[in-house]
Amino acid sequence: VENFTEKPTMTLPFGQGIHAGLGIFKNLSIFKDAEIPSNPENKIYPKLAENNQLGTYIVNDWQSVNTPDEYSRIKKKFASHVEPYPNS
Repeated sequence: VENFTEKPTMTLPFGQGIHAGLGIFKNLSIFKDAEIPSNPENKIYPKLAENNQLGTYIVNDWQSVNTPDEYSRIKKKFASHVEPYPNS
């Protein structure tokens, strides 16, 4: 990920502008200075992208995360794809 802009105003090429997912973090220290309430898309994701610490895992389907059990299942399924960054 080169950058992250919440609700960009420009038109992006197909497949280069959709974030319809959830964040999986191994280290939550990035949130320690976050304002409460806050939206990670406004400050945290752009900072992670700027520091080359934001990545993606693209799937061709969708998964429901409406319940704690569903969220736990998805987290376990995709957590193995989250690689630690050297400075995290």
